[in-house]
Amino acid sequence: MKKLILIALVGLMGHTAFAQSERRMERDEKRKEIEAQRVAYITTQLDLTTEESQAFWPVYNDYEKALDEHRKAGKENFNPRKDDITTLSDSEIDAMMKNKFEHQREKIEIEETYFEKFKGVLSMQKVAAFYKADQDFRKELLKKLKQDRRSDQGMNRRGPERTGFQSKEDKLSK
Repeated sequence: MKKLILIALVGLMGHTAFAQSERRMERDEKRKEIEAQRVAYITTQLDLTTEESQAFWPVYNDYEKALDEHRKAGKENFNPRKDDITTLSDSEIDAMMKNKFEHQREKIEIEETYFEKFKGVLSMQKVAAFYKADQDFRKELLKKLKQDRRSDQGMNRRGPERTGFQSKEDKLSK
């Protein structure tokens, strides 16, 4: 009997681990797809030449990497949803808030550093267009994710094509 329970537990744990691994792979694929869509969207919106693309994308990739590392480092910061502030002392809350503000300053430094780098590879018009396109992409992505969440409640998720974005040309042709 003990062997049967042990075999069942091992089988269940293996199935759970496989399902988690599968979800992680799906999530990674989805991220790659969204990043490819972001690249295509920004390239179209900025109307980058080949030379501009070759200069811009390495800087952009470094920028995204710096922001990603900054986000990961900030996970220890104050999170009112996660942290139960009622159990913290005033000095602990004070330290958390100061840490949060320092983290925000660090992000601004990253933004300013890369703004200067973007100016070195693109015209000011295209730098401004980049920030607008990046913001527009993020807004559209959030909007689509909210729509997907609403329409998928109680249903299976639909395919990855649901996060597609329209280029400037697609919008104008309608």
